[in-house]
Amino acid sequence: MDLIAELKKNDYRITKARVAVCNILENSGHFHLTAEEIFDRVKTKSKVRVDRATVYRTLDALEELNLITHAHRPHDSGYYFINKDNLNTHIICKSCNKIVDIPKKSQETILKNIRNETGFKSIDSNYIIRGFCKNCK
Repeated sequence: MDLIAELKKNDYRITKARVAVCNILENSGHFHLTAEEIFDRVKTKSKVRVDRATVYRTLDALEELNLITHAHRPHDSGYYFINKDNLNTHIICKSCNKIVDIPKKSQETILKNIRNETGFKSIDSNYIIRGFCKNCK
């Protein structure tokens, strides 16, 4: 996904700092990053001067355009990730805080059951399931 192109298309000002933040997100793969982690990566991986406020404003703009999503671990910072299809379900280990994406097929099965039971039609999901990973049993 080209986050910068989407920002341009929606008349956001494109700065070097915004480009750096977007590059970090686009190259994060399946990693789920806090705003502080994004800030630290921009500082260490690019030569762009950036402040925390710029990181947060960029994240807010991207989220407003539904390009990224954030979720919260209980009693911890929110984390951000690319919003690929409005199905964002994660399972988080209660011990080590490892985050795993729930496969799309599993999410669709759950949402189908919810639609059948509630009559809701178009459902986006963004929720967290907590448990213990196989390493922390």
